Amino acid sequence: MIYTTSKSEHLRFRLRMCIWKQWKNGKTRVTALRKLGMTPWQARRNGHSSKGYARIALSWVMTTTVTNARLKQKGGSLAKKISREQPFSYEKVFKT
Repeated sequence: MIYTTSKSEHLRFRLRMCIWKQWKNGKTRVTALRKLGMTPWQARRNGHSSKGYARIALSWVMTTTVTNARLKQKGGSLAKKISREQPFSYEKVFKT
């Protein structure tokens, strides 16, 4: 199976994954999710999730709180560099 995506899409996924990992524990995640506009109940439910970093990065938890606009706002120069999208292929990374 060949899964291709743009470099910018893959980078946004990796950034969300790193952000989730940086928050370390449930209490920090709940606080951060609340600051990003999630309701208290949803923040508690999702902040203490046992799902892995990659799964959370692709879920609505991170895509609705850490939006593309927020990522672009925080990393303007980085967004300019990756705006020239070229296809990204996992096949190149994981040679089988």
